[in-house]
Parts: sequence; structure tokens; C-alpha cells
Amino acid sequence: MNKKILIVEDDSVMSLVLEEIFKFNEWEVEIAKTGLEALSAIPKYNPDVILSDINMPDMDGIKMLENLYNNNSLLPVVFLSGYRDINKMTLAWLYCAYDFLDKPFDKKKLMMVCDAAAAYGKDYVISARHRSKKIDFK
Repeated sequence: MNKKILIVEDDSVMSLVLEEIFKFNEWEVEIAKTGLEALSAIPKYNPDVILSDINMPDMDGIKMLENLYNNNSLLPVVFLSGYRDINKMTLAWLYCAYDFLDKPFDKKKLMMVCDAAAAYGKDYVISARHRSKKIDFK
């Protein structure tokens, strides 16, 4: 059975590029343009991994991850972003993000990280949640 990825990306060209890469590597792919779209797609699509941009309209990737965290989701989230904001990255780690990759990206590294997230991501999220319970978010 193929692995399933939900790509959350508001740039249509980037989402097409990512879709082709994953399909070539025998993943099933679903696309959402915002964090809100992604949250509604998750129960229907049941992905193994979420690959998400951070800055998007309606709901950004960090708010999406926070929502997943607050709803006890074990889905591993890999961020793929064109820039790094230390405050957003800190929040993402607190909410148990699996990894961060930069745009432009290396295809081999992207696939390696997402393959690992599919294989071990839920275990990672469980461990990260255990650590985050010891952190005061306020």
C-alpha cells in the first residue's frame, strides 16, 4: 500500500511540483491550499504525513499544527518554507513538528525526511508530546 501525504501549500506551482515528486516516488497525494482546508481534508484522506508551508492565507501552518496538537493528533508534520522565523519555529517545535526543510529544497532530502516521517513520525510525535507536557506554554 502506498504512503499518503497531504501537501498544504498555497502556491499552485509549488504544489504541482511537490505532487509530481511524491507521485513519482509512489506516494498518494492530496493537496490543500490552507491550514483550514488541510484540517477538513485529514479525516477524509487519512494521510501518513503532512508536508506544509508555514505562511498561508486563512490559517497558517503553525496554527494548523497547534490545532492538531490540541486535538491530540499523532500526524507528523514536516514544514517546507522559504524563510525561517525563529518565533514560529519555536512554536512549531513546542507543538511537535517533525522537521523543517528550506525552499529551495533537495529532492533526496525531502523524500528521506518524509519517508522517515511516514515510518517513525507517530512514535516521534508521541515522544515529543511527552516532552512538551513538561513545558509551560504560557
